[in-house]
Amino acid sequence: MRIGISLLNNWGIDDVQQLVDLAVRAEELGFDSVWTHDHVFNVGHVLDRIGGKPYYEPLTLLSYVAARTSRVRLGTSVLVLPYHNPIRLAKTAATLDVLSDGRLILGVGVGAIEKEMHAMGVAFTERGAFTDEAIRVMRTLWTEEDPRHEGKHVRFPGMKFSPKPRQKPTIPIVIGRRSAGRRASATAGSRSV
Repeated sequence: MRIGISLLNNWGIDDVQQLVDLAVRAEELGFDSVWTHDHVFNVGHVLDRIGGKPYYEPLTLLSYVAARTSRVRLGTSVLVLPYHNPIRLAKTAATLDVLSDGRLILGVGVGAIEKEMHAMGVAFTERGAFTDEAIRVMRTLWTEEDPRHEGKHVRFPGMKFSPKPRQKPTIPIVIGRRSAGRRASATAGSRSV
């Protein structure tokens, strides 16, 4: 059995170094993985829980954790894909996977807070379709020599893209929320949890 823990980046902890130290300690104790969460604004259930206290960006925190650890897997639970440009996210995730020697697990979801989704520029009703396409875009960028994509939300001609992830064939993608997971699994070959 593999056990992971949340790094509590979404609990309003003032001293971010405590979260990094928690990851280091988790590795020392033999935990398999550490996980971060993703929201940009403190709204909805996030506002109810932490008010205006810090909610740290997940991949930045995991990058710092990667520099302080050597074995523990680094996961997102979950990145709200409509908040991210999938091309930039593919670059950031691949870079982190290389820096961490292939330890990244990319948990993704469609998001549930309409006010935040609107602020990030994706129509709430389009979040599922955007997420499906974003997964296809990232996998294309990570695996093809001269990736190209022509979709509703993202378009680019065949161009070189690097770095490629350390993990082959690609960074594992885990889908949060079963309803979105079934659709994305069918279109992108991902697992739902």
